[in-house]
Amino acid sequence: MTRQELREWVWNRWGARLERPSLDELREGIVELQALASPPPEDKVFVLDDVASDYETAMREFFGQTLAGPEDEALVQLWITGLELWLALMTREERSGG
Repeated sequence: MTRQELREWVWNRWGARLERPSLDELREGIVELQALASPPPEDKVFVLDDVASDYETAMREFFGQTLAGPEDEALVQLWITGLELWLALMTREERSGG
């Protein structure tokens, strides 16, 4: 998925400032968006070269690999990750009554 494809998908579905969906709709849509951005292999078998032992290691590897990859792919993955982190914070706030 390119930056332009991401922008078109987001703007058409959610609006330029994500103004249309509820947080629940964003949570549901992010699953579809991630599948579009990183489709599964044709044989549907994922091979993990290095299995991170914890979240910190996994995120360090993700950020390092993202910088090494193509620009459009990096931007898309970082944007989706940012959205996921924001949704996690909003969910935490909702649950704490904030």
